[in-house]
Amino acid sequence: MDILYQNILSKIKLQNLEYLIRILFYQIYVKVMKLKIGILIFINLIFMETINMKCI
Repeated sequence: MDILYQNILSKIKLQNLEYLIRILFYQIYVKVMKLKIGILIFINLIFMETINMKCI
């Protein structure tokens, strides 16, 4: 009985750990995507500014 109980507990702990890891990876992924979008917008702004300078 005790061994069964420990097995169930360890499975629950593993599932919780997996869940936490997924949340962590998702948060990192969202931050990286926001950073990429920010960098792309920044590059586009600089690029547009240089084109405008050349036109003038």
